[in-house]
Amino acid sequence: MLPQVPQHDTPQSLSAESATMTVGSQPRTGRNPATLPATIEEAIATNPALAKDLACRDAQAKYGMDAQLRMIAGVRDCLAGKTKSVGRIQFILHFDNDPATRRSVGTYLEPHSSELTSEDDLIVLECVKAFHTGSVIMNSEKYGGGNARYVTTSLNLPLEDSYIFRVVREGSYTVGTTFGCEVP
Repeated sequence: MLPQVPQHDTPQSLSAESATMTVGSQPRTGRNPATLPATIEEAIATNPALAKDLACRDAQAKYGMDAQLRMIAGVRDCLAGKTKSVGRIQFILHFDNDPATRRSVGTYLEPHSSELTSEDDLIVLECVKAFHTGSVIMNSEKYGGGNARYVTTSLNLPLEDSYIFRVVREGSYTVGTTFGCEVP
């Protein structure tokens, strides 16, 4: 059973008429979703600058990025052709963590916010839930100490518009910022 469906964030500047214009066939962005990287290794192979950027970061950056890529790959087939709206959906993934091994096992998800239709919310959340429940992520020393862990994350429809793929394309974990270790 899924928790309550998230509240829809419709910008005040959009009228009801213009907000409904986002519903329908998903526009293509010119990238083939079947060729999107599904692991950190595949992401680095598509953009070697990403390896340099990740090398100077805490291990959690690599663990988190790999988990995000695997999640999107894991829900891709489940979502195929079932959704029509376009936008971002954000949710919180809960895990039971073993502090000795820093391995966390997915337990449940909690919706946070969405720009999708209510129908598409349910489809996306069911697909994410199917992937997340029982999935395992690793945690760095920084986050692996407690018994519970949660990660706030999101994905976009179409999937290739998700933020993680911008990170891969630009080769920086902190896209558009001047802090951290930027690749020149």
